[in-house]
Amino acid sequence: MTIMNTQPCFMSGFRYAIAEVVLDIASINRSKAFRQKIAKWMSHRTHLIYLSTYSPELNLIEILWRQVKYYWLPLGAYLSFGRLCDEVHRLLKTMEKSTRLIINNQLFTSF
Repeated sequence: MTIMNTQPCFMSGFRYAIAEVVLDIASINRSKAFRQKIAKWMSHRTHLIYLSTYSPELNLIEILWRQVKYYWLPLGAYLSFGRLCDEVHRLLKTMEKSTRLIINNQLFTSF
């Protein structure tokens, strides 16, 4: 889930929305408990936007994970589950120190 905008939104067609939340179609975002909250969120002027089916190029976490998986993790990380966990934690700690991350000319500032 990515919050795209917290200013008055005109792009979505909901002129009075104060936040747009972009969601993929993961089962948690379609669950009964989630659907029951939608009316409440809309009453707080939050507009939900769902990504199209299988659109990893639009999902920031998918873009980041692809970069991690194919470019930043050493091949030895895949020798065991324990090594993979260690390498991912090491990488995340390195990223935590940075406030800006640029991948394929996209700026990520949520770290």
